[in-house]
Amino acid sequence: MTVLLVEDEDGARKMIEIILTRAGYTVLAAASPQAGIETADAAERLDILITDVLLPGMNGHRMAEIVRARHAKIKTLFISGYAEPGIVGPGSPDASTAFLQKPFSPTGLTVKVRELLDGKELA
Repeated sequence: MTVLLVEDEDGARKMIEIILTRAGYTVLAAASPQAGIETADAAERLDILITDVLLPGMNGHRMAEIVRARHAKIKTLFISGYAEPGIVGPGSPDASTAFLQKPFSPTGLTVKVRELLDGKELA
């Protein structure tokens, strides 16, 4: 399974990449929305996009829309340190989207990723 990770905070991006790599995922990491879009364009296959909601230059929702236009079956996990209502964006999560609030544990991250990839009911 291939993960596109877009996180502008270096420490958080590296930590998430290590956790997911150790869990057996192939991780393509990007530090900006534009780099994420370019990585998505170059990738043959992407199974899941993990992106911060608040990114410099373009929010995670807009970037996810662009990536989904190129990879229609990609699942999306939004992450954020903010928990205000609506931070995940319009509509409610469905079988292809989920939200995980920062900070999270390595187990919390890997469980959420697995649930999203398996299409389980997300609470």
